[in-house]
Amino acid sequence: MQLVEKELVDLDTDINRYLSEPHHRIFHPNYSSHSITLRRLLSHSSSIAVDEGIQLSLYRPGDAAFEQSTLAETLFTNVNPNTSNWLPKPPGTVAFYSNDGSSLAGLVVERVANMPFDRYVKEKIMKPLSIDINKVGVRLADFSNREDLVKHYAYAFNASNLNEWTQGMPQLNVTQLSDNFPTWLYIPFFGFSTYPAGLFRMSAGSLSKFLQMFMNNGSVLLNPRSVAEMKMIVGGGLIPYYDPNGIASSSVIPLPSFGLSWNWQTLSDGRRYIGHSGSLPGSRHWMLVNANNTVGVIVLTNGDSNVPIQNQQQHDQQDSCIVVDGINWFYYWDIETLRFGLNYQARSDDLFIVTYPKSGTTWMKTIVYTLLTNGQPFDLDNKDFFERFPYLELDDEQAIITMRRPGALRSHLPMNRIPYNSQAKYICVIRNPKDVCVSYYAFYNTWGGVHRLNFNEFFERFIQGRLPFNDYFECLQLTWERRNDANVLLVSYEEMKSDIQTVIQKVSKLKKVNMSC
Repeated sequence: MQLVEKELVDLDTDINRYLSEPHHRIFHPNYSSHSITLRRLLSHSSSIAVDEGIQLSLYRPGDAAFEQSTLAETLFTNVNPNTSNWLPKPPGTVAFYSNDGSSLAGLVVERVANMPFDRYVKEKIMKPLSIDINKVGVRLADFSNREDLVKHYAYAFNASNLNEWTQGMPQLNVTQLSDNFPTWLYIPFFGFSTYPAGLFRMSAGSLSKFLQMFMNNGSVLLNPRSVAEMKMIVGGGLIPYYDPNGIASSSVIPLPSFGLSWNWQTLSDGRRYIGHSGSLPGSRHWMLVNANNTVGVIVLTNGDSNVPIQNQQQHDQQDSCIVVDGINWFYYWDIETLRFGLNYQARSDDLFIVTYPKSGTTWMKTIVYTLLTNGQPFDLDNKDFFERFPYLELDDEQAIITMRRPGALRSHLPMNRIPYNSQAKYICVIRNPKDVCVSYYAFYNTWGGVHRLNFNEFFERFIQGRLPFNDYFECLQLTWERRNDANVLLVSYEEMKSDIQTVIQKVSKLKKVNMSC
């Protein structure tokens, strides 16, 4: 925006005018008449969509990335009309977050200002804000003492998580800190040539000076009109987010509305905030301001639980799944209910029914309920039945806290993620994988908002552990390892079919479980 104020660039002019690369023109291969402009780059409406696998491949240990390729070389390789890294929509008609679009705007700054982007930021932004430029930088070589930099870690809940980290970025030599799971993973310092998208290293204190400038309408850096334009939603809110399968729009995470590099989001209670967030392997960050411009918040972390996914986006629209704290989670399910379930403090009188989906949950619940009620008939509305058996990770916090007791907490979480209390009791039901897969397939395709799968497609996801509630075989192993615990009863669906009386007797005799009303 400083360059806009000096009339050195125009937000709505084709960026090729500023790049001055006659042999490397940037344009959409199918919509060449729709210019790529700074406004479209900064509002993520340029239709640039570089595959995430390509982005992961750019990460290099230390400063090696800057020795192998320049910002311009990388962008002209990945963002050109001869690649498939474009949405099937004209620029300016849809929004889709693009790191490479942001980096391309940084390249425009380089060409117009005739200096590297990182140097421009230091000289024209950091210095005027009285930020010590010796304590900010992109390259490790920018810092005289690397001990000032915090190390980066990721959390692996299981071996599958570890494999996703090591296979997704083999060049970074990610290592686990413990042989047992869950464990932290150490991610060595790394860099990437498209650094304007998010590689400036600085403290929260330094970043706060930049945020204060923004909240103070530009302070010493910008004209208030420039800040107002940055806040203005491009397209008046009429540019839809690119979401062909309707999955992102059904997520509990609200879709953003894009200004110029700053994004607006509206919470479910109507409150709005503007800011920016992002993540890199081993770090996550947020910089937010409320709509009244009275409160600014910065959160910088050096821990990460998102696993990299090679050659597909983290929110794979075909899978309908996201990964939340190591759990494969459906897009429109409430993330906070999952986290409440994971952090629930098990009581000594708790009874858990733990199953993989379609393994006999309802059948076991009915057995337990019948024992609790001495075989009394169900209410017509089944109200008592459901109030005694909430889902730990799917029902809201109130349902768990106010559940009628005695009852049981149902859960499809892996056994190593179920809240533990040595006095609590755990009934685990397992079922053979063929029947689980077939039943889960039929059930899955009844869910609203999913990408409908044929059986072959579903089977591949089942085998690969890419369905809600994680890998069946890993969950089975985790349950099997607990089969001899004194407070665990393990039964199979097949056993329930062949000898239900014995199963009922086992449940009724489970140690210290009160089966009377």
